[in-house]
Amino acid sequence: MRHAIRTPLTDTIGLAEVLLQHKISLAESAKFLTIINDGHHLPTLLSDILDISKIENQKLELESIHFNLPSLRRLNKFTFLMAKKSNLILRW
Repeated sequence: MRHAIRTPLTDTIGLAEVLLQHKISLAESAKFLTIINDGHHLPTLLSDILDISKIENQKLELESIHFNLPSLRRLNKFTFLMAKKSNLILRW
């Protein structure tokens, strides 16, 4: 994400975190927590929007990454076993 977007967003989140440390009402605290939580999700959303724009303009470049498929399968199996042990259901 570009610095023009990231820097003000980081500043806003930081300011909300500082203000949250002061004596404030419960309602104000909830508002600052919303700013912080939503601010952490915003970069992903903006990146997705930029990716869609690149796809539409046929300028998206795919990255080739080498990975170990058997290792990934073992990790997947382990994750499902741990979820089952914890009475969780994973859906893909």
